[in-house]
Amino acid sequence: MNKYYIILFSALLLGACKTSSDVTGPISSVNNFKASFHQGIRNYITGNYNKAIIDFESCLKINPSDDAVHFALAQLYLINQQFDKAAEHSELAAKLDPKNTYYIAELAYMYSEMKDYKKSAQFFERLILTDQSNATYYMGAINNYAEIKEYAKALKILNRLIEQNGQEVSLQMEKYRLYELMMKPDLAIKTLEEGRKLFNDDPVFLAVLVDTYMENHKYELAFNLLNDLVEKDPDNGLATLLLGEMYMEKKEYKKGLALLKTAVKKEGPSIDQKMNILIQTQKIEGCGIEVVELVNYMVERYPENEKSYTIQGDCFVKNNEIKSAIEAYQNAVKINPDLFPVWQQILLLEFQSESWNSLYKNSLEALSLFPTNTFMNLTAGLAANKLKKYNEALIYLEAGLQFVVKDDGTEAEMMAQMGEANFGLKKPIVACEYYEKALKRAPESATIHASFALQLAKNNLTLDYAEKLSDFSISKAPDNGLFLAIKGFILLVKLNYPEGLSIMTAAKELDPNNSLILDWLGDAYYFNGKTQEAIIEWTNAIKLGSTNELLPKKIESKKYYAPTN
Repeated sequence: MNKYYIILFSALLLGACKTSSDVTGPISSVNNFKASFHQGIRNYITGNYNKAIIDFESCLKINPSDDAVHFALAQLYLINQQFDKAAEHSELAAKLDPKNTYYIAELAYMYSEMKDYKKSAQFFERLILTDQSNATYYMGAINNYAEIKEYAKALKILNRLIEQNGQEVSLQMEKYRLYELMMKPDLAIKTLEEGRKLFNDDPVFLAVLVDTYMENHKYELAFNLLNDLVEKDPDNGLATLLLGEMYMEKKEYKKGLALLKTAVKKEGPSIDQKMNILIQTQKIEGCGIEVVELVNYMVERYPENEKSYTIQGDCFVKNNEIKSAIEAYQNAVKINPDLFPVWQQILLLEFQSESWNSLYKNSLEALSLFPTNTFMNLTAGLAANKLKKYNEALIYLEAGLQFVVKDDGTEAEMMAQMGEANFGLKKPIVACEYYEKALKRAPESATIHASFALQLAKNNLTLDYAEKLSDFSISKAPDNGLFLAIKGFILLVKLNYPEGLSIMTAAKELDPNNSLILDWLGDAYYFNGKTQEAIIEWTNAIKLGSTNELLPKKIESKKYYAPTN
């Protein structure tokens, strides 16, 4: 009720002048009335409401028929949430001064707040009689009748307002609302269609009419109307979006996608809706020039929203631009560090691209946010192994093992990496124990079999067993060039150079762009006395990004140099 206090206080002050002349009787009574009344006003202003009530009640003892005093008490009891007393004194004030619209208005609003909607509506109707052009009074009556579901009365008053003030968009929409509340969809639709004609295809009416058609399963009418709406209001992004979706449902994909893509650059659709459009478009069209342009628009339009960068990263992944994808995803987690799936994507891409330094750095940053996550402990340990930080790798891997719950695959991967770390620390017995534990948990893992075989060969240990492990991995993944190359590497260690060369050549055919395979193939050529061919393969390995520091030395001296673990 606070919004009425200033108005009502003004009425109170005006009433103060009147009360002085209305009090009859001894001068002492008049003076006492005045003193109590003005003290009541002062207490009212300063917030001493209980004292003010006492003051005004004293006034009533002197003059019980003073409407201003009753009005003041009504306000004070209302503030104290003594609604029955507030209603009683409001009614008395209005009865004593029936022409005072302040009193009637206060009763109307008060009863509405007290949820006595019928009385509120009746008082608003009394107010209408005092000012038949005041739309606020009509709407007060309409809303309160609607609250008690007396829709017929509400409609009757609304029609009187339209007759009095003329047709308006808001009033036609109110009529539509009432029919919706009455659950009369046909009349609601008819009202909107009338409004469309009355207000010359006003976009507001068209938009609501489309929604109403959709809710009532009148899809063809909605479709036709949407076409009109988009034509009348081409900047209406939501209408464009909805029309595009309807074309997609009709399997008119070309038209549908064209509309959806234009909706991305319009106001109206939420960022999530725009993201869904781009995801849908990527699935159908991939990430061509037009889609990339829209993705870049999203980044420019919403530079502080992480979703812009995640969709950009997805597009880069589709176009195999891994470095750019990682940068986009990193921009996303800078805005919102808690994006766990995006961190996973960053680490996965860095693993796949063998970006060990950045994988190490980002794994540690991710672990600071998600310290109990097994995947991030695994990538931290793996990256540390690749960077020869073996003791550190063991710390992350041992910590990660504590959080593994019923996941033999992840536990096996961690144990295999612990095996890698112990091989690096020159502890082959411990390393083999971890690898054997890993194989028990993942007996069908081709990768763990191949990795164990390679480490045994590098350390010249149980080469027959290493070859057996290698054969198992090849049987599980016969098209994997690296697994086949590991078999060739074992044969080279066993001094079986001709067969080693043959297998390495076959491995290159399966995976011609693998720098490690080409490095080993060069070694095989060298051991078979084919130095020139060896130099060619070593050179190609460097071109493909090999990080083997011995390769330039091999090429320059035309000799083989064994790696140091």
